[in-house]
Amino acid sequence: GPTAPPAPDDGFLVVGQPSVSGTFKYFGYVDLIVDSPVQQIDRDTNFFEMTEPQSTNAFLTIPPAVNQCRLRITDSIPSDSAAIGFPTETFTLASAGETMTLTGPDGTYATAAFTDDRLDFAPFPAPDELTLDLPGMAFPAFSNVSIPPLILPTNFQLSTGDELRVGTEFTWDVANSVDNTLHLSMATIAANSQFVTLNCRMNDTGTYRLPTTVENALVSALGSDFALTGAAIDEKAVNIVTQGDALLVVSRRNKFQ
Repeated sequence: GPTAPPAPDDGFLVVGQPSVSGTFKYFGYVDLIVDSPVQQIDRDTNFFEMTEPQSTNAFLTIPPAVNQCRLRITDSIPSDSAAIGFPTETFTLASAGETMTLTGPDGTYATAAFTDDRLDFAPFPAPDELTLDLPGMAFPAFSNVSIPPLILPTNFQLSTGDELRVGTEFTWDVANSVDNTLHLSMATIAANSQFVTLNCRMNDTGTYRLPTTVENALVSALGSDFALTGAAIDEKAVNIVTQGDALLVVSRRNKFQ
């Protein structure tokens, strides 16, 4: 993907091409989190109305295209809205209605008010077949949006132990999933005290190596002998739907720790 030049205060981003293109005034996401260790279902939801319509590059919660990454390197831990996945341009929070409804094969699985606690809001485990309905308000209504199931890979590891270096290869036992992609995430402090956040999206092929643009950016900022720790893997299934000038990202991910 294109590489932005380093900025002295804000660091820089190597941004992979978003997995969807277009210009949108409304953006929202609904993330269903399967917290396996405590056997509960959590959620993360936010809805935005942009002051001016924005291209998908403004919405960092949209995953990059398959086998691409986002990298950010800063002198300190970022405190801006982009650090928590909010849009990078001016927005107001928008209401999508009072509740959201999840429907499974046997009927309504869960109805949650957006004012309710986001933790343990639905019975564990969630059925594989789920659809989402949003009644809409300022943010438009969406109906019968599929929340895809997860098929989990196993034995994920780095060829360089627990450190990410130049040439590191990621390997895992494939889950034989056509629709699911793996999402690598890392937030760590490098040896030179710079803060590194890295997010990559990988096809379920069993092997992956960082794109050359990402490795080059890491070498440029950290040196050719960089070694980063803290890689985590999220198994995530994503459905991105658009409706007029509104874009909605619906996902389901498995939390291990």
